Amino acid sequence: MDFPTSIKTCFSKYVDFKGVASRSEYWYFALFNALASILISTLSQSLGSLFSIGVLLPSIAVGVRRMHDRNLSGWWILLPVFNLVQSCMTTVPTSRWSSGTFSASGQGRTCPNGHPVPDHSDNYCPSCGAPLSQ
Repeated sequence: MDFPTSIKTCFSKYVDFKGVASRSEYWYFALFNALASILISTLSQSLGSLFSIGVLLPSIAVGVRRMHDRNLSGWWILLPVFNLVQSCMTTVPTSRWSSGTFSASGQGRTCPNGHPVPDHSDNYCPSCGAPLSQ
């Protein structure tokens, strides 16, 4: 499938989530989206936003059809969204009070080897086993 035909096909099947999409159809439409988005956004930011909203549904539809071509469920296109949410949830910093590595004064306690030691630990560093001075 050539470049103009793939773009016409994607816009004519903009709500068709059944069937298959060839590799060239998917990637030519992705290339069209990228180039047109850059071009339109350089002209006007609001037009670029409108274009992005306008091609959202055809992009999802061609992605689902591409997954069908690979004999996968169309829900697989949500995998990057799931990974993004998961990575954001695991990088949220914890409070210094909940981690147990800081005392009430805010000063961290360390072992002789420099490892952070929780206030509630015994006489040995939980990381390296070095004895702690009292």
